[in-house]
Amino acid sequence: MQVLFATVEMYPLAKVGGLGDVAGSLPAALRKMGLDIRVVMPYHKKIKVDAEKIGEKDFDFGNVEIYSVEVNKVPVYLVKSDAIAENEVYGHEDWLRWARFSQVVAAIDEILDFEPDVIHCNDWMTSLVPLYSKISGHKRKFVLTIHNLKHQGEFEEEKFEELGIDERWKDILLWNGKLNYMKAGITLSDKVTTVSPTYAKEILTEEYGEGLQEVLRANSSKIVGILNGLDYSTWNPERDEHIYVNYSQESIEKKSENKKALCEDFKLDPSLPLFGMVARLVEQKGVDILIDAIRDVKNANFIILGTGRERFEKELEKLSEKDNVKAIIKYDEAMAHKIYAASDFFLMPSKFEPCGLGQLIAMRYGTIPVVRKTGGLADTVKDIDEGGWGIVFEEYSSESLKNAIMRGVELYNMVNLKNIRKMAMKQDFSWGASAKKYQELYSSLF
Repeated sequence: MQVLFATVEMYPLAKVGGLGDVAGSLPAALRKMGLDIRVVMPYHKKIKVDAEKIGEKDFDFGNVEIYSVEVNKVPVYLVKSDAIAENEVYGHEDWLRWARFSQVVAAIDEILDFEPDVIHCNDWMTSLVPLYSKISGHKRKFVLTIHNLKHQGEFEEEKFEELGIDERWKDILLWNGKLNYMKAGITLSDKVTTVSPTYAKEILTEEYGEGLQEVLRANSSKIVGILNGLDYSTWNPERDEHIYVNYSQESIEKKSENKKALCEDFKLDPSLPLFGMVARLVEQKGVDILIDAIRDVKNANFIILGTGRERFEKELEKLSEKDNVKAIIKYDEAMAHKIYAASDFFLMPSKFEPCGLGQLIAMRYGTIPVVRKTGGLADTVKDIDEGGWGIVFEEYSSESLKNAIMRGVELYNMVNLKNIRKMAMKQDFSWGASAKKYQELYSSLF
C-alpha cells in the first residue's frame, strides 16, 4: 500500500500550529512500521533545504515543479509554483492557493512515477483533493483528518468559476450559500478522522459542529476519532537542551531546579505554586475566562507565553503589572520548553480542544495539567480525585477555572506532588499506538 500525506505545513520545514507537528511525526511513525508513506506540501519560499528537482507539469494556472527531500527518513515532495508557494504558510488568497495545490496533489501520478492507493488529506486546505481526483477519474481512496473544524475554508459562491471545476460538481462544494471546502472533503472522503475520540462525538452536536453538524451526522458512519501522539524525541526532559536542568522520572526532584531558575529570571517567589500556560491567545484556548480567573489570585504565580488577539495581549500585559503574573507576548520555542519543565501546573481551560498537545507535553515533563473536560483533554487527563494525574473541570466559566486553580494551590500546600508527577510522566502518548490505528484505518479501505 502506498499513502500520500497531503499537508500545507510540516515540522521542521515550515510549522505554524498543531498540523505541522502531526505532519512531522505521524508519517515518520508510519514509515518506521514499514508503510510506504510520503508527504506532499507546498515549497514555501521560507523553506531552506537542498532539494532535488524530480518532475514538472504545466497546469492551467502555470508551471509546477516538484522537488524531493527527506525528513526523518520520510520522502517529502515539495510543490513549487508561483501560484501556490509564498513566503509564509498562510496569507494571501489562500482559497485559490490551496485549490491549486489540491489540483496538483490529485494529479501527482501524472508528474511522478508514484500512484498512491490512499491520499490522506488534512483540514480544509487539502479538502478539494478528493474532488479534483474524482473529476479526473481516479479510483484511489481518501482519508480526511479534521484538526480543527472551526476553520472550514468558506468563501463566496462567485469564486467557484476560478476553481476550474465543472458546474455539475458545484453542489458538492456549496453549504449555506457559500463554497465550503471542508464540506466537499467530508462528503467525498472514504473515512473522516478527528484528532481525538471525544472530539469525533462532539462535532456531531450543535455546540461543537460549527454549522457543519448536519453534514457530519449524514456521514457519521465514516467518522473515526484517533488521538494525536507526541514526538517524544523532541519533548524529553532527560535530553531537552532548552531547559535549565535535565531530569527523568527517577530524578524528578531535579524538576524543582528548573522552577527555581525560571522564578529567578522573572523575579517570582519560588515558594508559591507556579501555573504555566503556552498557547495562542484566542477564545478557543479559554483566555477570556483565564484573565478573570487569575485577576485576584495572590497565593500562586502565573507565567503565560503566546501571541494572539490584541485585546487579550493587552489585558495580559496589564495583569503583568502584578508581582505574581508574567505575560510573555511572543513566540519563543525555547521559553516554551522552560515553562513546561519549570511549572507545577499547566493551564488548558479550552472552550473546545480537538486534541491538544500542551497537556501531553506537560505530562511528559511531570507538570500537572489543569484542563476543561472537552475533546482531547477529556481523553487524556484523569482527575486526581479519581486516581489520576490532573485537575479537571467541566463548566466553561471563570469561576470554575478559578476553583480548579485553587484546588491546585491546596494540593501544592498539603500534598507531596512527587507521585502524581511520576504518574503523569508514565502516561504513554507517543505516536506508536496512534500510528497503528491509522495503518489499520488505511487497510480497512480495501
